[in-house]
Amino acid sequence: MTRIEGSSAIPHQPQQQAMTLDELLDRSALQRERVATATGQIDRCESLTAARQNLLDVAADREDLVDELNQTDLFDLPNNETLRVDLEDAWDASAASDRNYADWAREAQDEGCPGGGPAPRTAAHRAAQSTDELATESKEAFVELWNPIASSYGLAERSERVI
Repeated sequence: MTRIEGSSAIPHQPQQQAMTLDELLDRSALQRERVATATGQIDRCESLTAARQNLLDVAADREDLVDELNQTDLFDLPNNETLRVDLEDAWDASAASDRNYADWAREAQDEGCPGGGPAPRTAAHRAAQSTDELATESKEAFVELWNPIASSYGLAERSERVI
């Protein structure tokens, strides 16, 4: 980029792109906290209706993140297409997992929780575990590419457990 005489330095394009992506990752981390709370409630057979709704809301929020990711210019970042695909795959698999966990809440409600908990390990729970594994693989691939970029721009490095 060129600098206009007498003006402040114009932000470097890759840094701006990295900062935008970092903001999406911050929002994603908040979703992760909501999922942990909801799945804990399901496991204890507590507030199953609320937990189910929270998980469905998180799934929708993750889909919104994917839409925003796909509208975000990352072209000046290293490995930009792989970075985008890994993160999109991670969020898509996480949203599928959220829906599976929501189904687990419904199944726990329908089947009941013997002795008040833990919730029975149903087909939906097993499906959620499977999609969680897919999400984790994509998240691991993403953070391997992301962390050197983040480090070079003074942004937070990430772990697959918080995306």
